[in-house]
Amino acid sequence: MENKSERHTGGEPDIFDQQGLSNALMEVAGTLQFFAVQILSATVAGTFENSFAGASVYAAEHARRLAGILKHDPVRDIDAVAWSTRCLYESRMLLFHVLNQPKPEAEALLKHWVNQGDVQIAKTLTELYSDSESEKQRLAAELKQFGPAKMPKAMAELTGCLDEHRMVYGLLCLYTHPSKWLLFGDPSVARDPQLTAVFCHRALYYLGEIHDAITYVVDHVGDDGIELPNAAEPESESQKHDGI
Repeated sequence: MENKSERHTGGEPDIFDQQGLSNALMEVAGTLQFFAVQILSATVAGTFENSFAGASVYAAEHARRLAGILKHDPVRDIDAVAWSTRCLYESRMLLFHVLNQPKPEAEALLKHWVNQGDVQIAKTLTELYSDSESEKQRLAAELKQFGPAKMPKAMAELTGCLDEHRMVYGLLCLYTHPSKWLLFGDPSVARDPQLTAVFCHRALYYLGEIHDAITYVVDHVGDDGIELPNAAEPESESQKHDGI
């Protein structure tokens, strides 16, 4: 990952081992799926600890999706590669955010997020398919009580990932949003083999850190649940994440 800020502008594209990366992604996916089973077998449905099984399965699904893309034409499907990479990047931040807090605050945060999502879904479906104005108003007021969600940059600052965010997030958004550049630019430029390789390698890096975070959860699930006396330390050796 040298010369992260340089854009590939010509010459032969960097060659990356698609089969090797695909195999590595499938290996991580299998481990994360196994972790989910371990968490589910050691926890009670609906509890704080149980919630991490879903996070593990979610990351495993994106790893499998990327592995499948790599077996075919990842350059053609670079937007799908970028989408999974972005999802893994944000998943990694959210896991760090939760595990770097005392358990009461972490439990309250997860409950807040889940309830907010439930209300958002109910509000949207009601607005689309219900004629009840009173129910629409009730759900709108309930959703407003949750306050605005933290934007990715704010979450990056909270979890010590701001440098990574500055390097890659804008580029990921070029491919995961219908950006003007993607819509109206030259498709041959957008489908860049070097950028595809960058996304794949970053995705594997994020999966490694998600693996470390879920490993912490698995190792600390006991009869009384996950032990978070002050703050967990799911960070890699190369990057520390301050507790908040």
